Amino acid sequence: MRIHLVISSFLILFCADRAQAFLPPLNVLLDNAFKERVLAPHSMFIFRHRVEPRPGQIIEIDEKILVSQGVYYHQWHLPQFGYPIGATKKTRRYESGGSVLYESASSALLEYFTATKSERFQRVLLSESLIRQENLLQYKPGFVPTGDPQTWDLMANYLTHGNVFLVRTKAGPALGIQGISEPKSQRLVVFDLDGAGLRGLYWQAGGNGISWQVLSTTKLKGMGVLPKTLWLEMGGRPVIQSELIQAHAVAQSEARDFVSQIQRSEKVGLSGDSHEALVLLTSYR
Repeated sequence: MRIHLVISSFLILFCADRAQAFLPPLNVLLDNAFKERVLAPHSMFIFRHRVEPRPGQIIEIDEKILVSQGVYYHQWHLPQFGYPIGATKKTRRYESGGSVLYESASSALLEYFTATKSERFQRVLLSESLIRQENLLQYKPGFVPTGDPQTWDLMANYLTHGNVFLVRTKAGPALGIQGISEPKSQRLVVFDLDGAGLRGLYWQAGGNGISWQVLSTTKLKGMGVLPKTLWLEMGGRPVIQSELIQAHAVAQSEARDFVSQIQRSEKVGLSGDSHEALVLLTSYR
């Protein structure tokens, strides 16, 4: 069976041919993505973003994210402000001074950057319905390959999942797993077939398509392969271009000082394009 479906400029071709193609198990792709991931207790990620709330209206944002004891500490620098804007993120809420600044519809992207084990990212994908529990099964229930390998009959016991497809993206062929597939709602996660990890996340609700697309990756010591350049597309239009500038461990004293800066930050009354830019930036990460 072969299916052709254009669902965004990210997923140019959505196709499946189970009779002719072996599709790698999801758990293998997840394990490969995290096999070299050993983050320090305090890790800093530095990004540069170009946000376009409206066509032609570009706002540049420099961002530092400290991940410490499971908490995200964000600091944003916008050119029009002489001081940074800080927020703390524990679940999907960005808080500052006891107030909620922004709320995110998904935490999957940042969890991919910061998870140290595939199981943690796997739980996020399941909780956000980007994959299904059965996608983690490689063989039919009850099948245990023991004894003489010639008697195993792996192909007869190998599970094929109706929501797993080969996907052709702008970066090349990949594997798509569709967690939700309804007329007005779709969710999809895409992994590279050659071990480069996450290639994208896709949501569709009410006819509006939203996707994070990984355009290139980088390999860092102690962190493995991470997305290097990526963009967020909404309604067929790229609205954010992001680049990972640095990712490294920080000493406990430096982490403590950074957290103090965030905690001293007061809620800033942003408005207009600056407010829209940060709403976009935090909306799906």
